[in-house]
Amino acid sequence: MTRDISDVKPATSTADRGPASGGFRGDLEGLRAVAVVLVVAYHAQLLGLVGGYVGVDVFYVLSGFFITGLLVREFRRTARLDLVAFYVRRGRRLLPVAAVVLVVVAVAGYLILPFVQWTSLGWDIVAAGLNVANFRFAAQSTDYLAQGVDQSAVLHFWSLGVEEQFYLFWPLLVLGLMALGRKGAKPGGEGRRTTTVLVVGIGTIAVLSLLASVILTATAQSWAFFMLPTRAWELAVGALIAVLAPALGQIPHAARRLLAVVGVVGIVVAAVVFDDSTPTPGIAMLLPVVATAAVIVGGDARGVGAGAVLRWAPLRWIGRWSYSIYLWHWPLLVFPAAILGAHIGELSVPLRVGLCLASIVAGILSYVCVERVFRTPKASPGLSPRRGARVGLAIAAACVVVAVVPGVALIAVTGTKAGAPVTASTQAPADGDDAARHLREGLALSSLPASLTPSLAAAADALPATYANGCHLEFAHTEFGECVFGDQGARRTAVLVGDSHAAQWFPALDRVAAENGWRLVSLTKSACAPTTARLPHPSDSGRDYTECAEAHRSVVSRVAELRPQLVLASAMVSHKLSGAASTAWFSGVTDFLGQLSDAGAEQIVVLGDTPRPAADVPSCVAKNVDALRKCNASADTASPAGLTDRMAAAAESARARFVATTDWMCIDGGCPVVVGNTLMYRDESHITPEAAVWSSAHLAGLLTPPSG
Repeated sequence: MTRDISDVKPATSTADRGPASGGFRGDLEGLRAVAVVLVVAYHAQLLGLVGGYVGVDVFYVLSGFFITGLLVREFRRTARLDLVAFYVRRGRRLLPVAAVVLVVVAVAGYLILPFVQWTSLGWDIVAAGLNVANFRFAAQSTDYLAQGVDQSAVLHFWSLGVEEQFYLFWPLLVLGLMALGRKGAKPGGEGRRTTTVLVVGIGTIAVLSLLASVILTATAQSWAFFMLPTRAWELAVGALIAVLAPALGQIPHAARRLLAVVGVVGIVVAAVVFDDSTPTPGIAMLLPVVATAAVIVGGDARGVGAGAVLRWAPLRWIGRWSYSIYLWHWPLLVFPAAILGAHIGELSVPLRVGLCLASIVAGILSYVCVERVFRTPKASPGLSPRRGARVGLAIAAACVVVAVVPGVALIAVTGTKAGAPVTASTQAPADGDDAARHLREGLALSSLPASLTPSLAAAADALPATYANGCHLEFAHTEFGECVFGDQGARRTAVLVGDSHAAQWFPALDRVAAENGWRLVSLTKSACAPTTARLPHPSDSGRDYTECAEAHRSVVSRVAELRPQLVLASAMVSHKLSGAASTAWFSGVTDFLGQLSDAGAEQIVVLGDTPRPAADVPSCVAKNVDALRKCNASADTASPAGLTDRMAAAAESARARFVATTDWMCIDGGCPVVVGNTLMYRDESHITPEAAVWSSAHLAGLLTPPSG
């Protein structure tokens, strides 16, 4: 996070200063240390700080406080704002270290990650270098709190994007408000009127932003989490303290000491009590934000208290290095986890502690060798202010270029390895002894075929056609189009329903339906299993997947309209289902299938979940091109018999037919990831369109030619 505190030169004493005076605040430098420790410990899954992500919120309040204080003091002193100088200072401080980190991440990604991940990381680096990483991760519906093994090495740059966007617009807003306050003010009353206009303007922004945050957290949590409009209220709270500094400075020292203690306690409570299920950044974030405000207001009071503790030299040192530490800590956790093929939390505690200490060392080196060198005009002595500004802007532009180029290079290098994908329609279906022979050969295969289809680089985008034509709904959508395929003039209709594990069969069903005289209607939705159980939203932590329930109503209505001869349902069955949630999920399957039957479906067939490998298959294959057997899965773990039996029982309870798919893709206790020249999986669970078509002979018996 940014270190705007260093724009304020240290004063000899802070004992009598108000909360936003121009003096140096050692206690707030210490608070930065608390914030970065919370974030690092949260990401490293240490100290039980399951809500340590609130450290980012602490940073936001501090940034709003320091930046607004600087702007207000400059305007009151000179009646103007030197915006060019402001942006130059920001660029000198933030961009050089960020560029160095992004270059190192690009090189590390090239050396450590399988090439199938280079394109994604490359685009992440480009977005981070342009300070729009938050837009990219929001658009991808990234779950920041998931802490998965495949998270981007620059995911933490989302918060820097928010701050950079704040720095871009905030000075213009403050300038406009202060100019409005001075306009028409009576002589001698400019200060009071300006303060009033600032408080009203910033307060209005804070209220509107908080309302947007609460609403979007409940409806579009990824966008609420990553975007400035829903985070602006946190920065605005710090800004209000800076504006109201003279009045807040009149609070008695004893009361301010109490405020600081309560504030520190509030931050710690949030870090311990909040977790990945807390709706973030909704109303719950009031706790760490208000607590941080309390520390700012009270931390500089005289006497022993929280402020004295926060001014402890080691804390101030860490606070001084906090920006660089923040930039380094996440890649230093992600890459070792990638090397070991584990989640960060699965790494040993000593290793995680060591990586955290390494991030501190890297932060110190970056601070000394890069941040401190570039952050002030002293790096360019003898220059006039105008020429110094030009030099600063040139440095900033160069840093952006240096940051972006490695990402572009990763994308370009990936392109040289990507072969042209072969469409699913060219793959011949296999059945009977032929399929069994191919599966056994796949288990014995040790080297990657030269004509693999889809290619490893293209596998992630090897999606059924329904994803491109809008007939497979993403998280936010609930209404289906016509989506009629197969033999569109046929008298018999089959309807495909379920989540992405149902949609993965579309390429095969489309082919079989056309060949056997059936009309196929596809009604699938991501993460929307055919169950009436309450489902958690797949990307918006802390809320129900209400869009799935709405889509289910649309499916039932469409089935009642079509009265199809056959409904095919399928879903991913989580291997983590257990207890009451498991009972509710399977019971919900029976209920939903019953609704489809009541709506007019003549026959319902439930396709069992496909076997799931232990890891992302294209990545595993890319790392083991001459040892493919390492990527094959055991049938027992890829398709647990207990879950299959429960899905079969749920189907039978609704008088539906259950068809297991494990034997379609596994044999002799193993499940090959490459069969012939076909890559069977596009990720850690979904089969490729080519694999679906290869298995289509098994589906042909479900869609028999119409009689008569």
